[in-house]
Amino acid sequence: EGRAKVNVTFHDFTSQGGDGWHLFVGRERGACRTPAETLAVAFRTTRWFVRDNGAWRQLHHHGSIEDPKMLASYQKLILG
Repeated sequence: EGRAKVNVTFHDFTSQGGDGWHLFVGRERGACRTPAETLAVAFRTTRWFVRDNGAWRQLHHHGSIEDPKMLASYQKLILG
């Protein structure tokens, strides 16, 4: 519900898992948009899913921006 919208595509990933869990490690790239500006973004990402009562649920999602300049621009765009 913030002023920024982030849309990314998950790519270049590996996965491992078992009957009740699955872990994906990869990258996301896309754009962060506000009414005034658009910034290209790239994240290193992990996503951990678990099976809960027969349905898959995302338990954890973490993304890190590796490029310091991109991180500063992203923080400025999100936080003002």
